[in-house]
Amino acid sequence: MRNFRGYGRLGEEVGAPWFTRQQKQRVRAAPVIIRHMPHYVTLMRWTSQGVAGLPAWRERVEDGERTIAEAGGSLVGVYVTLGRYDVVEIFEAPDDETAAEIIMKLQRHGAEHTETLRAFTRDEAEEIIRKV
Repeated sequence: MRNFRGYGRLGEEVGAPWFTRQQKQRVRAAPVIIRHMPHYVTLMRWTSQGVAGLPAWRERVEDGERTIAEAGGSLVGVYVTLGRYDVVEIFEAPDDETAAEIIMKLQRHGAEHTETLRAFTRDEAEEIIRKV
């Protein structure tokens, strides 16, 4: 009985080549560019309208996630918090302009007051500090 890898063409044995030599050369030659998107932290305080709409909060979060994705970003997390702010939302966006667009779209319901911060990863911060 043959052992199968589960990759490639049906019936190939373990260790059998999956790509042709030319395909392997093209894959090796292709540049790999990994670009991490900037992160943004939005601090939110609910308005009286926002508190009144809490039963629909789950739908608002899902709507916000769609809005962020449609603009080319992604939602990292949403957290209900204790203290000065009611909600902390973290998202990624390609650039500051897109982040501003996302925030304006999210505020269209008037359910919260927001303050958004551009967050730098440890690697980004170290790169900035090296230039100082």
